[in-house]
Amino acid sequence: LWRGFRLIGWAELVALAGAFALVGALNVALVHLLFVRLVKHGMAAVGLTLCYAGSFAIWMYSSIFETYAFSALTTTLFLLLWFRSRRSVTPVRMGGLALLVVLCALAHPPLLVLLGIVVIEWLRTWKQRNGIATLGGALLLIALSAGAFVGGRFMLRYAYMDATDELATRSVTEEVADAGAMIDTYADTDRMTWRNVGNMVLGQCLY
Repeated sequence: LWRGFRLIGWAELVALAGAFALVGALNVALVHLLFVRLVKHGMAAVGLTLCYAGSFAIWMYSSIFETYAFSALTTTLFLLLWFRSRRSVTPVRMGGLALLVVLCALAHPPLLVLLGIVVIEWLRTWKQRNGIATLGGALLLIALSAGAFVGGRFMLRYAYMDATDELATRSVTEEVADAGAMIDTYADTDRMTWRNVGNMVLGQCLY
């Protein structure tokens, strides 16, 4: 997106801001489709969409250069497609959802938790196939998602970093450890204490 805006003559910072704004707008459009599916009432969906678009996290992080806009977009897309595929659990659909989880996690590693939704949905329909196929499919989803996630992080590093940069030459073990440290930082259950209830409510609900 940034390169596209640069090609039409936009200044570098304006092009970057435009790319983030476009990602934010696309996310809001997809959120509206999600609300339409959930509430089944046009005006209610519009109202919820306006509240979402006006929330601090969405308009603020769509206005600065932060990966939140991308994680919000990919998570919205995942939820939208998950609701559409719940009644038809097939290997192709579950594989597609797992791929979306990888995209979510590349924007924000703690979103790997969404893979649990895919695996549980696959296991929930175990009566449609034998036990070995069900368990094997779940393990395959996890293995392929993990491999795609690590591979995607390497691709991003090589695409945006000089080959001599220390971060661009990490091993797989170091890459996994780095992602694990980020997940611990953002999704540490030790933070879920009564002392932090106010912060969690304010941060997750109001913002």
